[in-house]
Amino acid sequence: MTREALNQEIMKAHDLNDSASLGVLYLKAGKVFISDGDIDHGCFLLTAAYVFSLEAGILQAKEAKDILVNYGREE
Repeated sequence: MTREALNQEIMKAHDLNDSASLGVLYLKAGKVFISDGDIDHGCFLLTAAYVFSLEAGILQAKEAKDILVNYGREE
């Protein structure tokens, strides 16, 4: 999925107030930015993934938190 397509999916999920989809999509986006070396932007997106995943009660919260801990952004 391209960054543009991912962004469009994120915007749709926001329009629908779909926290579960937002958690999944922000996790994907954060990992893309981290893999491209943009750690700050990736961690920003992973923070959103973590919050939406916790709100939705989905398992992606653990993965997002683990990555944030790895980069010193969460304890």
